[in-house]
Amino acid sequence: MNELIDLLERIENPGTFVIDGQLSSIPPGLKVKGLGLIALPFLEHQAQALIQVSEQAPYGLGEETVLDTKVRNTWQISSDNFSLTNPQWQQSLQKSVDKIGMQLGLHGCKINAEPYKLLTYETGSFFNIHRDTEKTYYLFFRYHGVC
Repeated sequence: MNELIDLLERIENPGTFVIDGQLSSIPPGLKVKGLGLIALPFLEHQAQALIQVSEQAPYGLGEETVLDTKVRNTWQISSDNFSLTNPQWQQSLQKSVDKIGMQLGLHGCKINAEPYKLLTYETGSFFNIHRDTEKTYYLFFRYHGVC
């Protein structure tokens, strides 16, 4: 307990616990391998085309990755199969990420947003209540004080 108190006392830049906001309406320039540029909001036929190049999305259960459509029923495309190509959108996103970092009290830290997966939810798709976990060591390392 004393270790936790020591850590809390060393916080120099306390931040806000909850942050909200809104991104500008600049289109991201979604480009999917095998489909090309996808306009947003997309039409039904584009959603079906996305599903055709997707795989059923699994979820993490402890150290395992499990596919169970009773827990998670949606489609995914990995980040190596799509890109967000509009530089104006990327600049707007980075500006928002920087603002969030400041509001959280992460002064002097460089924070980046990285695409992880593109999910397509059909009518009736779902992901049961869950807690997301960090997916890369880099995020974990950066989060724990190495800014």
